Amino acid sequence: MSFSEKHLEDLSKRIEQVSEENQNLRQKLTQLQEEYRVAQDNRDYVRVNYQEKVKELESETMLREKLYFEEMDIKQLQADLATTVRGNDILKYEVQNALDALSYSTPKLKYLELQVLKKDESINQLTNDLQECMKELDVGPSSFRS
Repeated sequence: MSFSEKHLEDLSKRIEQVSEENQNLRQKLTQLQEEYRVAQDNRDYVRVNYQEKVKELESETMLREKLYFEEMDIKQLQADLATTVRGNDILKYEVQNALDALSYSTPKLKYLELQVLKKDESINQLTNDLQECMKELDVGPSSFRS
């Protein structure tokens, strides 16, 4: 085999090797492109999932804040209710005291009314007696004026 044939054979083997390497590189490129597409899909999925999670967390935060403010409102309403109940108890106590005082005063008032009636009767009796005496004395009201 001559040098040129040998050289030609070497070049032919080299071309075959380069062709094989080129094919392997193309396969690797195709594989890497597929992996890249999967990675992009995963990235897109993660991005969408992340955005959904952010929205969920924002909603949860809003709900927690709303719940906190509602709990504060409930505590304020409970405090107001306790104040109202205490005020109601005080009013009940004052009404009971007034009723007690009234129940004590009612018999006393009846007694005083009875005394006034007796005094009125006495005054009427005395007025009648005076008029009778004046008739007996035949004295008119004009005689007292002199």
